[in-house]
Amino acid sequence: MNKVLLVFGSSGNLGRGVSEYFSCKSYNCMYLIGKNPPEFVNKRENIFFLQSSDFSIESNVKQLFEKIRIDSSARYFLFSAIGGYAGKSVEKTSFDDWKNMFKVNVDVAFNLAKYFIGLIKNAKGGSVCFTSAFTSLKPEENKSAYGASKAALNYLVGALAEEGKFFGLTANAVAPSIIDTPENREWVEDTGILVKPFEIAETVEEIFNNYEENNGRIIAMNKSLAN
Repeated sequence: MNKVLLVFGSSGNLGRGVSEYFSCKSYNCMYLIGKNPPEFVNKRENIFFLQSSDFSIESNVKQLFEKIRIDSSARYFLFSAIGGYAGKSVEKTSFDDWKNMFKVNVDVAFNLAKYFIGLIKNAKGGSVCFTSAFTSLKPEENKSAYGASKAALNYLVGALAEEGKFFGLTANAVAPSIIDTPENREWVEDTGILVKPFEIAETVEEIFNNYEENNGRIIAMNKSLAN
């Protein structure tokens, strides 16, 4: 049976690493959705690039999913690396900043999930995995809007996990602490605690390989707890 993978946010640090990792895996077809196509796209006939837009706008998501070929005999998998970060205290967070965090971290995920369900219902099932954050599981100072929006994302995942039981969809999320990016390396003193994109990709692969057994999980990835 064919397997089709969709990676949203494929041009960012996390999405790019995940895309490169999965490009060598056993998917019959991959759709990479981002701002710029990676170099390996033109070297593989089964990898397609689609230009991203503001996916907090429902019509943009609808148009994007209309470009994805539906194979009624295939299983579909979606990983989203789309998200945003804002680090301020409650007192110093403007209401616009608060709303923007929910727009980027929850509204986008909701729209992707809504239209992915339609795809799943016309296929043989599948799974979605979003990128949450460790702070959504353990509140920290100066991360109120970010953490609250990721906690809301966790609830969305849980709701999808329950509703998806009726039509073959499972839903999960990875919750890394600090992702290994050039920006984060500038301020992190111990780079050993950074979670590398390929490590996140490995976790997502494990979820997808056993997607019928993995459902409603928010998988914490925090290396500092192990030290």
